[in-house]
Amino acid sequence: MNTLQQIVSAIATAIATILLATGQSTVAGSSAVKFTNGTHYVFYFTLVLIVIGLLLSLTIKEDQNS
Repeated sequence: MNTLQQIVSAIATAIATILLATGQSTVAGSSAVKFTNGTHYVFYFTLVLIVIGLLLSLTIKEDQNS
């Protein structure tokens, strides 16, 4: 489980970095505007991960035999 957590966090960091660069390249303007747009992409990605985690946590059932 620990290895899986490290792998998933590394993948999520890579995706967030890609989204930051993509967001910066899709808008014209100053570097501050570009960085802000890229940061919005990363926050949207994080929000999606949070919602998925919340939905998954609601589906976990407690074992009645323990």
